[in-house]
Amino acid sequence: MDFLFGVVFVTLWLAGCSAESNVKKGDKFYAIGEYFEAAAEYRKAYMRTKPKERAKRGERAYKAADCYRRINYTSRAIGSYQNAARYNYPDSIVYFYLAEMQRKNGDYKKRCRIMRFTFSTNRTTCWHVTAYRAVPWRPSGNRNLHCIR
Repeated sequence: MDFLFGVVFVTLWLAGCSAESNVKKGDKFYAIGEYFEAAAEYRKAYMRTKPKERAKRGERAYKAADCYRRINYTSRAIGSYQNAARYNYPDSIVYFYLAEMQRKNGDYKKRCRIMRFTFSTNRTTCWHVTAYRAVPWRPSGNRNLHCIR
């Protein structure tokens, strides 16, 4: 009887530690604006997801990156956006936010390369690039606007 109770307890405990439960917890934290806790849950879910499940890993990396971006944790956001791009997250906004986080971090050359690559390979991000073109370039050292011409 004790053995059966132990097996049931361990089974329920392991079921509660799945990546899906972490995603659900992260979604709840995200909905109420607790981005730090949501990012921790999404990161746990990302780590528990098998690398062969590329779509799930990309989605979880994007969710974690979005949380990191909202709490201004740019170094973690950059890494998570890169993971989302590597796992082919379907929305092209990943490249825009990756470039923005690199701009905030001071990596202007990397930002320019990403924006050029995104503009040349994916026409759905055209509105992002044209938003930068709308601001007139001033030769006063503003290094963010002259990289996209």
